[in-house]
Parts: sequence; C-alpha cells; structure tokens
Amino acid sequence: MRRCSLGIGLFAGALLAGQPGHAFDARELQVVARTLDFLVPRLTGRVDVAIIYAPTVATSRVRAEQTGRLIGTGLAVANVTLVAHLVPINHLEWLDGMDLALVSSGLDQATDAVFAATRSRGLLSIGAEEACVRTGRCVMWVEAEPQVTILVNTAAASQSSLSFRLVFRMMISEL
Repeated sequence: MRRCSLGIGLFAGALLAGQPGHAFDARELQVVARTLDFLVPRLTGRVDVAIIYAPTVATSRVRAEQTGRLIGTGLAVANVTLVAHLVPINHLEWLDGMDLALVSSGLDQATDAVFAATRSRGLLSIGAEEACVRTGRCVMWVEAEPQVTILVNTAAASQSSLSFRLVFRMMISEL
C-alpha cells in the first residue's frame, strides 16, 4: 500500500511541476490566520474555511487537497482555529455558513462566479494566485517567502463589505 501512496504522491508532484499557482503552505496559512484579527469585526474562535477549487482541473483539486490536509480539522493560530472544507466551484452554495474562502489556483474564468459568491456572503477571499487579487476577483493574496507580503484589493474588499483596522492597512500593500 505504501508503494501506491508514494506513486500517487510522485505522480501528483510531477503533475504540478511547472504549473502556475501553488497550494497554500503552512506559513502562509499562519499569516492568513493572523490577518483575521485585523478584520472589522474580528474573526475569533472557530473559523470555517472554504477551500474553493475546480474538480475537473487536476492541479486545482490536488492543491486544494494539500491545503485542506495542512488545515485539517483544526489548525490553531493565535485566537482562531481554522477548520477546512473543500468546496468545488460547481457547489458554491456550500459557502453558506463559511467564514473565510481560500481560492485555489487553476479556476480561470470561474473566478468571476467565485467572487460573486464570496462577495454576496461578505467573505474574505484569499487567492492562491496573485492575479486573483490584481484582477479584483479576490480580496487578498499572501506570500510568506522570502518575506511576508500581503496584497489587498481595496475595491474588492469594499464590494464584499469588508474593512480592516488602520494598523493593518499600514502593514500591507493596497491596490
């Protein structure tokens, strides 16, 4: 059985090599969790995280699953505990009851529908790809290496009825 798991892991790694975007890594998830303290109002305690992905795009699905495994059933950071929920783009109604949305890579034209769904629910949407925030289809993008970078699209945040504490706005780059 181990050989099969290793083979699948190697296949997935080869599949993802050279593809745009990435899965959120552990450090980025910590940055994401810490940013929630700067939302108005703050998110604290249990935070249900929708990981939105395209089930028909292998890289999107694999990266969403990787992110989901990192979060698991309770990643505790600061005063929040992130709880992962995989949400395929063909079931955006599953966003009801979520507190945060991580937008996987590989969604292409579906980002319009994803943003409409997150915006209408007032969810902070954080893209795995910088292009998502630059095009206004996500509110935020984070990068943890080589240094922490947080990019916020203020128009997308406003459309989603989201605001951040002033001290946070001094630590980020805004579009």
